[in-house]
Amino acid sequence: DEEDTLRRSTRLRRPSLTIATSSYKLHHHFLLVIILLLNSLTLTQQQGITFGGVLNLDRCYSAMQNAQTDQTISRSQYVTFIQELANNQFQSFRFDAETNTYGNFPTTDFNSFPEQIRQEFNKHACGGENFICEQAYLYTEGTAPNDPLPDPQTEVYLYQVCEGVESAIEETLPKTEKPTGSPTTSSPTVAPSPAVNVVEETV
Repeated sequence: DEEDTLRRSTRLRRPSLTIATSSYKLHHHFLLVIILLLNSLTLTQQQGITFGGVLNLDRCYSAMQNAQTDQTISRSQYVTFIQELANNQFQSFRFDAETNTYGNFPTTDFNSFPEQIRQEFNKHACGGENFICEQAYLYTEGTAPNDPLPDPQTEVYLYQVCEGVESAIEETLPKTEKPTGSPTTSSPTVAPSPAVNVVEETV
């Protein structure tokens, strides 16, 4: 009788253990989502934060809005998105209709971007850096000033897009030379030499 009673109590306990385990997993998953959300909100609320000196979240959202149609960004619109963030510094040799000449002009073709820039689009639009899909779009819901607040998953997605794009721009953007030559030119140093000559003449 005692053995039967023990078996029955064990059977009754098993469902509670299963429920407790399932509850723990859900609670753990919920905490992870909350941590990601809080991290994203903290970065979003810091208006002055910059990533590599290239962009901030507000500017990224603004560039998304300028490039999007119906809250999506296609491959061709992605070019507009990137070039606004990079100040049109990605250039390629092509024919320019406005000037009717060939030369280095701002890139207007997706495939003319560096590989890392293209991979960022593929990662967020197709699910992987090396994945290519026909119906590929970035989603911009939640980036317009009048949009309702995005849900946590959307907010994390938008942050990851902006952060990934910024990193790609920073690593692949052509480095422009700073005008370090002008301070070392002879214009400020030429002045003393006539003064020396004048002193020598008076002597």
